[in-house]
Order: sequence, then structure tokens, then C-alpha cells
Amino acid sequence: MSRYSSDVEVPDLVTLVGEPEAAKILTEVIRQPIAFRVESGDATRALAQRIALDNVETLKMPQWSLVDSVDAAPLYEALVRRFAANPTKQAADAGPSFGDFARENADTYHLLFLIINGRVSEAEVALNSMAGGRLLTIPKPAIHALQKAHQNQALYAFLGGVLSRNPEVPAWDVYIQQAAYTGNSREALATLDAALKRPTLPPYLRADLQRRRADALFALDDTDHGLNAIETLLRQPPAGTDPYFAERVNASLRLAGLGRVLGRPDLANKGLQFTQTSLALPAQGKARVFDRLTVLRSFFAEARKQNKQTDVQRVAIAELTRRDPNTDSGADQMEMVEMPALRPLHRAALIELVSLYAVANRPEDARILLDEAEGWGARDIRELLGEKDSQGVPFSVSAAKVLAATNDAPAAIRLLTATIAQFPGHDAAYELESTIDPQALAVFETQSRTDQFEERPLIWKAVLLERSTQYAAAEQTVRAAIAIDPSDGDEGVNDRMRAYSVLADILDARGDAKGAAEFREIVTAIRLSERTDELYALGLYQRAFAGYRAALEHFSDAYCIQSRLAVQLSKQGKHEEAAEHYRGAYELMPSSFGRVESHCFGCESVFDGIQQQGIAEQVFRTLVKKDPTSAQVHYLQGYLFEEEGRYTDALPAFRTAVQIDGNYLNAWRQLNKLSTHIYVDAVDRDVVTTKLLELDPEQRHVTYDLGSIGDFVSLWNTAAQVARERGSPPGRFRGAAGSFHRSARARSKRRCHC
Repeated sequence: MSRYSSDVEVPDLVTLVGEPEAAKILTEVIRQPIAFRVESGDATRALAQRIALDNVETLKMPQWSLVDSVDAAPLYEALVRRFAANPTKQAADAGPSFGDFARENADTYHLLFLIINGRVSEAEVALNSMAGGRLLTIPKPAIHALQKAHQNQALYAFLGGVLSRNPEVPAWDVYIQQAAYTGNSREALATLDAALKRPTLPPYLRADLQRRRADALFALDDTDHGLNAIETLLRQPPAGTDPYFAERVNASLRLAGLGRVLGRPDLANKGLQFTQTSLALPAQGKARVFDRLTVLRSFFAEARKQNKQTDVQRVAIAELTRRDPNTDSGADQMEMVEMPALRPLHRAALIELVSLYAVANRPEDARILLDEAEGWGARDIRELLGEKDSQGVPFSVSAAKVLAATNDAPAAIRLLTATIAQFPGHDAAYELESTIDPQALAVFETQSRTDQFEERPLIWKAVLLERSTQYAAAEQTVRAAIAIDPSDGDEGVNDRMRAYSVLADILDARGDAKGAAEFREIVTAIRLSERTDELYALGLYQRAFAGYRAALEHFSDAYCIQSRLAVQLSKQGKHEEAAEHYRGAYELMPSSFGRVESHCFGCESVFDGIQQQGIAEQVFRTLVKKDPTSAQVHYLQGYLFEEEGRYTDALPAFRTAVQIDGNYLNAWRQLNKLSTHIYVDAVDRDVVTTKLLELDPEQRHVTYDLGSIGDFVSLWNTAAQVARERGSPPGRFRGAAGSFHRSARARSKRRCHC
């Protein structure tokens, strides 16, 4: 089978029809000249592997997708023997591997099997044959298998030996990750130093290892030598002929950020100057093919953090006169037929200039750009509602501020209301709307009715109520906002947990100074953790750990800070301390989750790892016994099971959550998602999808497929009900509902388990 062919997905047959019948089906499937995979169902997967192994001599093609664990090594070796032209060459001759994801995964699992079982010489042969131009990567399930078998040290030691002998093997990423996880970062640094002393090291690899050496030094809190390592990378001025141009530009941006947070303005300026010089080079050689747009925006962001607005203006204006051979030819053709021509670099420069002038109180200059500048690639500002400047401020908000300051408040208000309607999570839009529109309260109330799971309209409604001294109503409103998503993890820096700051102001106004102080401590903790996030992103791990610990001293019940500290400690091999914070995070989760939850920076992988999952299972099992009526606890248990791939266990947990709280949107979302992994009865799927339509008809928070519903009557009735509640004509949903055939079985009378 060609590497470009598609696999056939086999459902969880054992659950659907029982093992005997599943065995018959799989035996027939395996005789066909097709590749297949078992996406869910451990019993079905094990059965398929067993049947493939028993029938390996009659297989029409290698079933690499079935080698999806370390335990599947016997099947891998049988497939190699069956399909290799020369069995002694092992995996290298077993068919095309590069670009074949299933085969690459199978190779990796077998490599880990060899390492775990001490077959080091065979493992080295396998690793060299796998290299073939691609980086070694380890799938997440394989990492979990290593952790469960306590074999991370074995992988680290094996890779260290291989790289010491042959540093050109593309396994440095995994080696350094495993070194950190096993607490061997200092030894890994020594391996890097030894490799860099080789006079025959290829130039491309020397530049890469120098960057990695800087990373290792920062991770060990050796900032002086780390900074020197980056400066060494930047010793020569940038040039388009430099094969490592992009890597060095990125290093210069990092140096600028490090100089700023470490109080080294000389280094901050040096980094920015290198980046600025790089951006000024002609679009030739490597200076043409690097990611210029990302670098340009990153330069704007860093320069503004350093209060170098003049540099931002100079670079942005220069960009507007620059020709970009990658996009200009197509843009020129669009302009010839009088169509808006998108030049992404010009648009980014214009957006930054408008933002810069709006902040600097230069609205007339910004207005000229809005009215007269070319290069927007749009006919109207409304087409740019989703654009942001380098600081994360929506362009539409900057434009509205300019319109209001140049005597066009009606246009500014129209732009803000459109922004709030389309992107209801931007605080900046609400803030400006609340100051210039006399009808702002009505706008916020309308938006809240439109989306019951968006907290921002309620937060800013509370602000307006507080301004009018309606303190009791303001407090009730902002507490309702907090209940929607207590962790507020999807907001940017300085906006997250805004509701707590608003509540503190209201409590102060009501004479509750103690309550206000408590909520201000929460906000202080979050702001401190946000500043710490940047330290971690720059590689200053030890300083970041100290920052997270300091944040917890202000508010120890912050699940998000506990979890991100735990995740980062675990990555750096501090597993005992990480376990303490994981447990704290899991215990705090139920009170930190609403009907929707959003994960902040560093919290997304909070269940990622055998140690983490074991602690979480203990905590959630205890919490379920303690409070079986908590929808959040059952939801979290289901979420954990899903992360572990235990989909059949996750299903009843999510069902219990929605039985306790019928409007628990994220639990319904997960039920909808589960049907892509395990068999869920069609009636249950219909109930889930129609409920999602009822709760989130605009699909702002959840994506679902109305076309999959078989119960046409229930769908139409739900759509009509939503339309009535929102004041929209039922025909609005006709496009979705009209595609259903009346022959769809009416299943609504059958009992649903959801």
C-alpha cells in the first residue's frame, strides 16, 4: 500500500458484536489488500493484533497501524520478516517508512521495546535505520508506557550513548527532554559540550547544538553562561546568505526578551538591533524564505514592551514600502482587476501603526491610515474584526478609539457592537463601549442573552451597574459571571480573572474591605503567575518555579497556578514536588470549573503522565464518594478517563454529569466527542446533538454536525424553539434542517440513556 493511501477505521467490534463474531469479521478484513486501524476498544485492538500475528504469512500488506504499543513488538518483528526483502536489515528494508506515519510509529514502539529489554545493539541499528532524515519523536502513549515501566532512565542512557558516538543522529530533542524528566540535565549539558568540541561537526549541527546548549544553561539557572551562548550565536551580523539565518533571528528576539526580564538593557537592545537589521535585509536567500510575518510581529511586541515606540514606527513604515516577492505578484494581479489585494506584511504594519497612534493619542495620524492607506486587503473595517496587534488588542478596538476621537462616535459604536457580537471575549471592546455608548448596558444584556456561556457581557454589565451605584445588582451580576467559568483561563495577560477585580471594587463600595482584599489577593496571584509564564517561556525555569511559588503565597487555592507549577516541575524531573502540586490542583478543580472551563497557559497537559493520572484517579474517586451530586466531579472523572483512552469508562461519567446538570455544556461536548471513539447508539447521539443546538446554537463554544441527526422532528422543534427565544425566524435554521430526508427514522419515542 502506498504511503499516501488512507487506512480503514475498524470500530470497537468486540463491544458491538462480541468477541467470536468480531474475530470472524477481523479475519476476513485482514485478508484484504487494505491497511486498517482500530481507533478504540482495547479488546478489539488486542484481538486484531493476535489475528494479524497468527495470519502474518497470508497478509496482503503490512498492518503497521496495529503496532501501537510496546507490547506489540512480536507483531512488528513478524511483519518485518514477512515483508522485508532482506530480514537481516531489519526495519530499513521493511517498506517505505519516511512519511508513513503508521510505520514511523511502529518503528518507534519497537525501538522502545528493544531499549526496555536491554537489546542495546539492536536498538542502535534500529535507530540509525529510522533516522533517514527525520527527527526521532516519541508518541504520547509510548511516553506513558515508558513511565509505567520506569524505563525513562534507560531511554535517556541509550540516547546519550548513541549521541556521544554519533551526534548527527537526529535524536537530540528526545534526549534533552528525557534528560530533564530524569533529572540528568547537567549530564546532558556535558554531552552537548563534548559534541561541540568535535572539529568535524557539520556547521548546521554546530549552530543547532549551540542553541540547545544555551537552553540547557538557562534551565540550570546558569544565566550568565546562557546569555554568553546566545551572544556567541549572534557574533556575526545577519546576512541573507547565512544558512542559519532564521535560527539566529529567533535567538536575537529571545536575547531581547531575556535582557528585558533580567534587567540587562544592553542585551535587550542588542537583541532588538540584530532583529531590526535582519528585517531590513533585501528579500534574497534565507532572508526571503524565513517566517518574516511572525518575526515582524514579535519585534513589534518586544519593542513595545521595552517602550521603543519610535523603533516600532520606523520598522512599520519601512515595511509599507517594501516589496515582498512571496506575495506581491498575486496582490498585483488582484489590484489590476480592482479587487482588494492582501499583503499580509503591509496589513500587519498598518495594524501596528494604528494601534501605536491610538495609544499615543495621535488619532488624526491613525485616521489618515484608516481612510487613505493602501495595503489593508479589505474593503471595510468589518472584514478585519478578527485581527489583533502585537499586544493582543483587537484592531477594531483601536480603530473604534480613533473614530471616537475624530468625532465619529456613531461609527465607533457600530464597530464595537459588531466586534462584541462576533468576538464576545475581548475586554477591550467592552471597556471602550462602556465609555462612549449611552446604550452600552442594553448591548451587554443582549449579548448575554445570545450566549449564556460567555461571561464578559455580565462582567461589564456589573461595571456599569457599579458606576450607577447599583451595588447589590452589580455584585449579583458579577458573581453570575464568575460561576460561568471560575478559572477564566482563555483570557490574555492582564484580562484574566477580571471579574474578581470588579467584585473587589464592588465589595469595597459596599463597605466590605475584608472581602475586597481577599479577591484582590486572587488577582495579584494571577498577575504574578502571568509574569512568571514569560520567564518559563524564555527558558528561565528555576526563576519561574520561584515565581509560581510566590504566587501561591498570595492565593494557594488557585488550581491553575498549582497545575502549571506541577506540569513544569514534572518536565524538569522534580517529580516529588510536582506530585504535591498535582494533588492540590486536582482537589481544587471542581470548584474552579463551571459549565464551561478554559485552560490557561501550561494547564492543558495536567493529566498527561502516569504519575499524574494515578494521583487524579485517587483524588476524583474520593471526591465522587464525598459529593456524588457534584456534576463537576463526575465530569472531571470522565475527562480523566478520556485522556487515558478509557472511553467506555468516560461515557457513564459524562452521562451522570448531564443528568445532574442538564445545561452542563462541556459535558455534552465530551459526550459528542466520545462518539468518534466508541459506538454510541444513534438515539443517544441525536439527543446529544439537539441538546448542543439548544445550548449553543451559534457553535461559539462547541462544534457539532446537525447533518448527522436522524430525528428530523426533534431537530426542527429544537431549532424553532431556539429561534423563538432569540427573536430569529425559524427559517434561519432551514439550511441545516432542510437537508434531512423525511425517511429518517423517528426515534424520539425510544428511550435514551443520556
